Amino acid sequence: MIRLSEGKNKVLPWLLILAVWSTTFVTAQSTYEKPRTIVTTDGEIDDVDSFIRMLLYANEFDIEGLVYSSSMWHYKGDGKGTKFVSEMEMTKRMYGERTDLRWPGTQWMQGLIDAYEEVHPNLTLHAEGFPTPSYLRSLVKVGNIDFEGAMEKDTEGSNFIKSKLLDEHIINGHGPLTKRYYSYGDGQKQEGDDEHIHGDPTKLQNAQWGSFGKNDFISEGDSPAFLHLIDVGLDNLEHPDYGGWGGRLKPSESNPGRWEDGEEVAEYNPYTQKRDKAYPQTRWIKTLQLDFAARADWCVKAFDEANHAPKVTLNHPDQVKVDPGDVVQLSGEATDPDGDALTYLWWPYQEVGTYKGDLVIKELNTAEASLKIPEDIKEGETIHIILEVADAQFPTMTRYERLVLTAR
Repeated sequence: MIRLSEGKNKVLPWLLILAVWSTTFVTAQSTYEKPRTIVTTDGEIDDVDSFIRMLLYANEFDIEGLVYSSSMWHYKGDGKGTKFVSEMEMTKRMYGERTDLRWPGTQWMQGLIDAYEEVHPNLTLHAEGFPTPSYLRSLVKVGNIDFEGAMEKDTEGSNFIKSKLLDEHIINGHGPLTKRYYSYGDGQKQEGDDEHIHGDPTKLQNAQWGSFGKNDFISEGDSPAFLHLIDVGLDNLEHPDYGGWGGRLKPSESNPGRWEDGEEVAEYNPYTQKRDKAYPQTRWIKTLQLDFAARADWCVKAFDEANHAPKVTLNHPDQVKVDPGDVVQLSGEATDPDGDALTYLWWPYQEVGTYKGDLVIKELNTAEASLKIPEDIKEGETIHIILEVADAQFPTMTRYERLVLTAR
C-alpha cells in the first residue's frame, strides 16, 4: 500500500444536493434568502417518493424548474422505432436493445401537484412560503426524454434551464461591460459589419445558423486560446497535452513550437457516442459558463455578495511512481474564501493517461479516496487522476488538482 499522506480526514460540510438515481436537485446558496432549486427527474419510483418529500419541504427553498428527463432506467423512445442499447453495463445486460424503456410519461408530476393542492391550505397553517400549486404547474417542462443521456437537441426543458442559469446571470443586470456581449436576437449591431445580423430578432430562424432563441450564445472563436492561461489547477499551461479549459493539444508536426488540436487528441463524447476532437474543450462548458456568470457578478456586487473560487491542494506530491497492485491513498483539501460548503470528486482523465484499462476509485466523493493500481499496467504507463472541488454558492465555481501516477 502506498500512503501519500498521513493528514487527518477532513469533515466536509453538507452541500444541499439530493440525488437519487437520475433525479437531481441542483441547489445553490447565493445571496437569495432561500436556495434556488431546479429539479430534473425521470420518474423512477424512488424519485417519485423523493418528489413527494420535496413538496413537503417546498417552503424551504425557491423552486425554479421541474423538468422531465430520461435515464438509464427510463426513456420514451423517439416514436420512430429506433432501437437503443444502454451505455451502462448493468442496464445493457438487463434490457438489451429497446425502442423505449419503462417510460412513466410526462404527467406524474402534475398529478402529485394536484394532490399537493389538496393539502396546500393545511400546509400553510404550519409555515409560510409554500408555493402555490399554480406556480408549481408553471414550472413543469419536458426535457430530453427520447433515450438515455439524450442531449443532442434543444428542448423546452433545456432552454428553460439555460435561461435560468446563463442569460440572466451574465448578460443582463451586470453593468455596461457584459451588456455589450453579443448574443442572438439581442438587438445589437456592430458598426461597419453589414453581415452582423445575429442581433436581429427577425433572423432567429436562419437557414445558415439553424434555429436560435433570443439571447442564445454566439460561439467565442478565440476563447480557448486564453483559457489555457487561466490556472485552475489542471497544470495544462506547462503541459498543453494534459487538457484543461482551453482543450487538449498536441505539438504541430510542421512547427514543434506550436500546439494545435486534431484527431490525435480527440476524446470519446458520451452524448454523441463518437470520438470528437472538440470534446476536450466542450467537456468543460458547464463549469466555464458558471464561472463566467460568477465573474459577471463581480462587475456589480460587493465581495461578500459574490462568489469566489475554492482553493484546492493535494496532501501529497502530484507526480508519484507506483507498482502494479499498489493501493494509492488519495488525499486533498480545499478552502473557500466565502465559507461555502464544498463537494469533492476524484476522477480519472483516461484519455490523457497512457494506461487505457479500467480504473476504480473508492470513496471518490470525499477528500480522502483510494485507487488500486491495475495488475496489468506496464512500466512507464501513466494514470491521470483529477481532484475536482466545487462550492455550493450560485453561480458555482470549480477548481482542480491533478495527480500523475507512473508505473515502475
